[in-house]
Amino acid sequence: MKKILYLLMAWIAVSPLSAKIKQVGAPFTPNIYLAPLVGVDIGGAIPTTFGTIEEIGSNVAPKLSPSLGLKIGYDITPSWGVVAEVCYKQVGIKAGAKVKDQLFQIKDADGSSQDVWFTGIADMDMNFTFLEFPVYAKWSWNEGRDKVMCGLYAAWVINANFDNIAQKGYLSDVPSNPTADQINPLNEPLIQPFTSIMTNWDLGVVIGYERRIFHNLNIGLRVSMGTVDIFKKGQNALGYEMRQMRGSLVLSYDLFAFPIKKHL
Repeated sequence: MKKILYLLMAWIAVSPLSAKIKQVGAPFTPNIYLAPLVGVDIGGAIPTTFGTIEEIGSNVAPKLSPSLGLKIGYDITPSWGVVAEVCYKQVGIKAGAKVKDQLFQIKDADGSSQDVWFTGIADMDMNFTFLEFPVYAKWSWNEGRDKVMCGLYAAWVINANFDNIAQKGYLSDVPSNPTADQINPLNEPLIQPFTSIMTNWDLGVVIGYERRIFHNLNIGLRVSMGTVDIFKKGQNALGYEMRQMRGSLVLSYDLFAFPIKKHL
């Protein structure tokens, strides 16, 4: 993927086909334009209710990952337009938390599972690969140099991996307030994989700001907030919901513009 990003950026730098979509002093003409985009995403799934979490640890480590996409926009007026995109992106995060009575399922030798409850320090390690489809409205000012945007996105989760790892603490056969004889100290890390119960889609809201910094080159910041629990319905064993939240730094270059002439 890095080679694709390098080739795309080199082509943009030398391309003679760039479209001058906005020119100061020229009459406005509605137009459709195409633009490739590259970016960096940071974030991942975060708890929306604390549930069994008592405290989030200080060892939160988001993973920076590149994204690649294409957008098509329609400038309706000098100030208003609509944009649709398709983006391939990856996000991931590692984090620790202090939990109380968090459900774990241990598989026995015969393949059956046993419910136990963990209290102590647990780590979460998750990675997601998306194909994302944002659609948003944009409002621009300062002769089109500055833009704000707001809209929705749908995403197909191509791949999701999530491990919940109990590190230090104790296990119990009862869900709360175990007695001394019901406590079993954890002697080694216990890994509970959630990959098989992850949902494969997401819906959310995207907001952002974009500025044209040179010719048709734009840089933007975005925040995306999911509305769907990352676990399949009825299969969330953590005791709290988790939803996607991420920030993006995006570079785009307006390559081609197609004026839409109004016929009287």
